[in-house]
Amino acid sequence: MSVVAALAVLLVAVGGPWPAAPVAAAEGGSRALSQERDLAVTLYRSWQAPNVTVIDGMFRVEPELGQAGGECRYAVELQVEDSAGAVLLRDGWDSNCPRAADGSALASLETFQFAVLPARYTLRVSVRAVGDAARVARTSVAVEGLEPSVRLSDLVLGSQVGWADSAGPTWTFRRGAIGILTASEVVVQADDPHLAYYVEVYADSAQPLSGRLVGAIKRPDGSEVVRVPLRELGELRQSAPVAGRMSVAGLPPGEYLLEARLELADTVLVRVHPFSMISPLLAADAPAEGGGYFASLSDEELAELFDPLVVWLQTEAERRRYESLSPTGRRAFLREYFGNVAPSGDPDSQAPLDVYLARVKYVQTAFRERVGRGAQEGWRTDRGRIYLRLGEPTSRVVQPRPQQGPPYEIWFYAIRSGYVYLFVDERGFGTPYLLYSNDPAENPMPGWEQRIGAGAIEDLAQFGIRVRSSTSP
Repeated sequence: MSVVAALAVLLVAVGGPWPAAPVAAAEGGSRALSQERDLAVTLYRSWQAPNVTVIDGMFRVEPELGQAGGECRYAVELQVEDSAGAVLLRDGWDSNCPRAADGSALASLETFQFAVLPARYTLRVSVRAVGDAARVARTSVAVEGLEPSVRLSDLVLGSQVGWADSAGPTWTFRRGAIGILTASEVVVQADDPHLAYYVEVYADSAQPLSGRLVGAIKRPDGSEVVRVPLRELGELRQSAPVAGRMSVAGLPPGEYLLEARLELADTVLVRVHPFSMISPLLAADAPAEGGGYFASLSDEELAELFDPLVVWLQTEAERRRYESLSPTGRRAFLREYFGNVAPSGDPDSQAPLDVYLARVKYVQTAFRERVGRGAQEGWRTDRGRIYLRLGEPTSRVVQPRPQQGPPYEIWFYAIRSGYVYLFVDERGFGTPYLLYSNDPAENPMPGWEQRIGAGAIEDLAQFGIRVRSSTSP
């Protein structure tokens, strides 16, 4: 099939199940529009056998653009050209501005779809007011078809995702049985801090994929805020959509990027989509949401009990995210992380919040250290942060006065292949610090083997840690 034939056959609109003409959906709000300006078009590329790239597009039309002579109506023209400038497809339609309940015109969302073969193209879109040709917005966008070797579609973001045939919102984007409610600009609102996503992974029985799909939220400067797993592929032998909603509660207001990272054994494929966070509840002077335990804490109590959370959290990205939040933002984070619950008061409870608070209470007492004329909070010490993260050791060796070498403690945890932590008080001030561990999250001190006595070496051997002498090859 030729490129022209593929375009002609597959040009459709996305507003419903293969409609004959594009459908405009309302977008609330309005932005200032000059007499002529660029038009922002968002495109999503997906691949279909045998070798076709389907392009889904959308753009926002401001009501000011369509208003002329008391009406609010505009004409859309769409054109696709090949790399030589030859016109392969031309289409157009007229739309009326949607109306609010009071009769005022609203911004609308126009959607379209076409298909191309692997090559480079130029998409030209223009919108003119019907009755006033001088009022126009336009854009030109470079488009490149996906090669069959590409294993990942573009990323779609929105506010809702679900089954396309279920009762719910009018989906602006559909793929198979899945619908997503998206917009030309994705904005996460305070009353529902979630981000819907959709991406396709392409595989077949001849070329199965092994790896995982990961989502990473980043700031515009590239710094990572948080990383979350989206799907473990296992041995994927057929193409599959990956869709869902992730919480972004606690993110400060601002601009962000979501990266969908397909991490395979030999390569990493990345698709990126921007979004904005509008969350006045996270402003420093905003009231706490919904009451509950976390809202009842003063800022001082919040800091005393939950500053140590940076040790409890599993990833550096989560820790950076939590540390960047205002007190109100931290309360929102904690409600999302622990749930909107309160401490039970049961010392035997295994609820995450109860376990966390019990460990904080213990380390703040047991591992508090004197530093000069002041004191080091227990959770900031090496022993305190390990205990807060892992709890009571499976086995513990304490030698405050060994025959040789400085005082030391050895903690052993029967997790994975067995984690060992060696704390040594080299200064003799009652402030032991972590000298060695086989935990990959920790870094041994350089030359640690020469800084301990024979008793510590023997005790380490009980836990499978063999220490080579300085004369060993």
